Order: sequence, then C-alpha cells, then structure tokens
Amino acid sequence: MTHTTDDVARATGLSYRQVDRIVTRRYVDHPRPQPGTGQPRTFDDAQLDRIGAIAALIQAGLTPRRAAVIAQSPEYELGPVQIQIDSQRLHRTLRARLHNNPTNN
Repeated sequence: MTHTTDDVARATGLSYRQVDRIVTRRYVDHPRPQPGTGQPRTFDDAQLDRIGAIAALIQAGLTPRRAAVIAQSPEYELGPVQIQIDSQRLHRTLRARLHNNPTNN
C-alpha cells in the first residue's frame, strides 16, 4: 500500500513540513528526496513505519537526526538509557490513525 505525505503526517502526528524535512535530509530512503519535482511523494508501509519510529523518538525528546539514527534498529542503547519500540504496536497505531479508528495502545 502507498501513502501520501498528508497520510504520513496524519498517521505520525508530524506536520507536512516535518515529513518533508525527514525525507530531504535523507533520514528515510526515498527515490525522490529533493523537493520541487512537481510530483507528489508516496511512501510504502516500511517508510511509514520508519517515519513513525522517528516521530515517536522526536516526541520523546530526541533531535530528528538522533531519532533517525536510532530508529534504524528495533533495539538500541542511548547512553545509560535503553529505548525500545514495539514495532508491531507502532504499525497498528499508524494504520489506525490513517483510517481514523481508535486503537488499543
């Protein structure tokens, strides 16, 4: 399934501009990372999940750059603090937000 930038923004709680910055700074792989092509970007499920992980880490207080680096693996260590994302729960939450359905967190 593919998702528009608006879909990704709605699902992750990020603004359209924040999603655009994540792509243009290459925090997530995308075939068209540069803006201004005149073609709207679309994202697959894996890209949506990656951006969702980055968004969750940003909301936890990390910088976008640090969040992007950390979001590359499901388990990681950040100094003395260990952070783990339940990728299946994140996946369900993102899809529920896309479809405006309540989710059981």
